[in-house]
Amino acid sequence: NRALNGGYSPASIIKPMLMLAGLHHYLVTPDINVKCSGSYRIPEYKNTRKFYCWKRRGHGNVSAISSIVQSCDVYYYNLGKELGIERIHEYLAQFGLGQKTGVDLPNEPSGILANKSWKMKKYQKQWFIGDTINASIGQGYMITTPMQMAYFTSILASRGKRYKPHFVTHIKNPISGDINVVQPRMSAVKQNNPKAWAVVDKAMVDVMSGNLGTARKVKVDLPFEIAGKTGTAQVVSLPSGGRVKKDDAEKSYRDNSVFVTYAPAKNPVIAFVLILENAGDGSEAAAPIAVKILERYFKNKPKEEV
Repeated sequence: NRALNGGYSPASIIKPMLMLAGLHHYLVTPDINVKCSGSYRIPEYKNTRKFYCWKRRGHGNVSAISSIVQSCDVYYYNLGKELGIERIHEYLAQFGLGQKTGVDLPNEPSGILANKSWKMKKYQKQWFIGDTINASIGQGYMITTPMQMAYFTSILASRGKRYKPHFVTHIKNPISGDINVVQPRMSAVKQNNPKAWAVVDKAMVDVMSGNLGTARKVKVDLPFEIAGKTGTAQVVSLPSGGRVKKDDAEKSYRDNSVFVTYAPAKNPVIAFVLILENAGDGSEAAAPIAVKILERYFKNKPKEEV
């Protein structure tokens, strides 16, 4: 059961949540740029390895919004280092990473949201800053399930409101006729910055429709804007920090294509994730199929419900 039990690196789809963490701690602002030259080297360790952006020639000056729109890795290497793994762990845990969602299905795994104590317990090894850099783009030890991805996408869609996910919508007592609606509300995601949710929401809309959006080439036949985020998740690690090109590797070594979306962007009624194993880039493989699913969904949905 891949939807419930499959374990995948989330890759760049965690960037909206990491941005929210940065805004929450006032480490970034919407109008401060970070320069991306195509690679990043930890300032304190100038002679160590480089961490590369997916765009090797770099993105130039990148703002908070464009960092999500263009999915700039270097921006998040910088942000991840400033946050540190413990603040990353604390903030992303609010979105259900590293724990069971509590959905009413058996044998749900928790996935992995690693930090210092987790690594010491699991491997008896200390945490390195390079581990934090990898975690900042959803790679390294981080493992999520499709259920968790869909869950945190729904939280993004509702701007931090959290409900325990369920397949059962209500329970009716056959004797009394009483109906118990199953939709327990939980505490909202913490956010100190009043501009944060609007920044992330606009960025995820611009992923689809902005001039530089990673999914801008995907045609959307809907009368409203949708929000999305692409991800390309490595399944093997390379010493050079590169990626295996789709056509140059065995299928089992190719990247996973990941895409999360919610729609309509201004008043969401649906949120989901699509993962294509070993299919390559998220914008080229998963995003177009996800949009077709959205189009079919809204085509068959009564207009008064949209």
